[in-house]
Amino acid sequence: MVDQPLPLEVVVTRNGRNWSALAPIAMAMVLAASAGASCTGNLGDPDADAPAGGTLSGGEGNSGPGGTGSGGGTAEGELPIETAPRLAFPRLSHAQWENTIQDLFRLDEPTGLSTSFYPDPNASSTFDNNETTKEVTDDLWADYQRAAEAVAAMVAGSPDLLARVNPTGNTDAQAFVEALGRRAYRRPLTPAEVDRFVTLFGQAPPLDVEGTDPFVAGTKLVIEAMLQSPHFLYRVELGGEPNEEGLLPLTGWEVASKLSYTLWNTMPDDTLLEAAAAGDLDDAAGVGAEVDRLLAGEAARGALGTFLDQVFDAEQFESVTKNAVTYPEWTDQHGADLREELRRFGDHVLFDEEGGVKELLLSRTTFVNARVAAIYGLEGDFGEEFEEVELDDNRAGLLTLAGFLAWKGTDSDAPDSILRGVFVNRRILCVDLPDPPDEAAGAELGDETTNRQKIEALTGVGTCGAGCHSTFINPAGFAFEHFDSIGAWRDEDAGEPIDASGDFPFAEGETTYTNAVEFSQLAAESVEAHECFSRHWVEFTFGRELVEDDEGIIQHVTDLSRDGASTKQVLRELLVSPAFLTRKPAEVQP
Repeated sequence: MVDQPLPLEVVVTRNGRNWSALAPIAMAMVLAASAGASCTGNLGDPDADAPAGGTLSGGEGNSGPGGTGSGGGTAEGELPIETAPRLAFPRLSHAQWENTIQDLFRLDEPTGLSTSFYPDPNASSTFDNNETTKEVTDDLWADYQRAAEAVAAMVAGSPDLLARVNPTGNTDAQAFVEALGRRAYRRPLTPAEVDRFVTLFGQAPPLDVEGTDPFVAGTKLVIEAMLQSPHFLYRVELGGEPNEEGLLPLTGWEVASKLSYTLWNTMPDDTLLEAAAAGDLDDAAGVGAEVDRLLAGEAARGALGTFLDQVFDAEQFESVTKNAVTYPEWTDQHGADLREELRRFGDHVLFDEEGGVKELLLSRTTFVNARVAAIYGLEGDFGEEFEEVELDDNRAGLLTLAGFLAWKGTDSDAPDSILRGVFVNRRILCVDLPDPPDEAAGAELGDETTNRQKIEALTGVGTCGAGCHSTFINPAGFAFEHFDSIGAWRDEDAGEPIDASGDFPFAEGETTYTNAVEFSQLAAESVEAHECFSRHWVEFTFGRELVEDDEGIIQHVTDLSRDGASTKQVLRELLVSPAFLTRKPAEVQP
């Protein structure tokens, strides 16, 4: 059975009773059945030096936004830009639900209701927006029901809030249903849907408190129904008619939702909905114009600000502890401060400076309060508020920020050079390191003099830990030997001068460096770092783990990044690509 638009009935559950025929949970079960059929493939290992293939802007004869699905890459070494199989019904994340409720009803602040939702399982991928982990369990469905009732009661019970979703004051049921429905479903309602909601609207007075105004009662019941509908809880991305290559270009309404939830993590605003209605999102040029507008909006800073936070697992910064004797200045607040520094650093580089990978790995501009400034040894009158500063030439970019260094530091004075090296390889260079063998668990450093000498004695050349350690992990970790367990600079270790030099086997050849700044400079020029960040961005913007079909688009944006493209430019290329704007048909089992 090939996936087709599914007939859905409106349902309202109030106090445990269904007031219509087909519960949205039934739709969730149908959608879950399609999930397994649409996520396939394995990561490939393309030639890192091969030029990128394909075109992202669409060409003559293209059908729908994004143009062709293959991208037309035909030159030797090029990889075509493919459309990978994916879900046609990604469910809203809890954060997206919360943001959408706030924007749908034009609330001044979030409701906070999503904090009590049954948690989604931890994704195996880097990012928490992995659509394949988003299911509707019985517990979550009950949470959705309770939240729908609470939101409906709040909005209908407040003349001010009701006026925000019904600004004309028109008490016509159909007008209210059509206006709210277009925003809640992110598309115009069908005539049949309008009829069902209008009928439901009229059934409301007997179900509500006696004496309630009929219009208020109707709006309350309709809001409950819409917030429990699969069309609200899921982003429908079925696509339109197949193009010449058998791909399904997403409709303008589907593109509007996909763009907005990718860049703003919430529903489309009125301008984006109007663009969809006008047909402006039916080609790549129109999509590109809206991408530019969304990227310029303040909401993009918040939504995309989670990118670096998740690449660095910065939530874990807040649980870092240090030995109170060695670091009496370390407080429970330091972790949150360093996480905030990372957020502000990324916001500045990606938006204020419109930088890319090179700037992320090399910028010395950061933001500190008194506690963070003390780690860097900065002089000045700092308080609780964060201020922009320039760090000295011993630091450069993300990898010399104190958050990463303190997180990958022991609770004593020694840096954790092994964990620093593993992280740099896996998250910054995307080196596929195997997990450590079981016998490595519990291994202890010896009594050599310096931290580096102890690690080399345990894992260096000629030991059972050689190989990955001596080739990849140790060299990358030793580059940061000048930074102690909280990320402060040090010149000596156990009375001996620090040795932060090393050789790393970059794709363009083994290269020598003397310290963290030189290592960061080499990484910033390397194909590994640019490809690694491209992989992260594809995974983040596409909302799923990578598959083999993604290699063409990864190759393309990697080359753009190496040529100096900003992150904004990389994102624009991704979001106007056929890989983003089309869908590959998937078989759905009944």
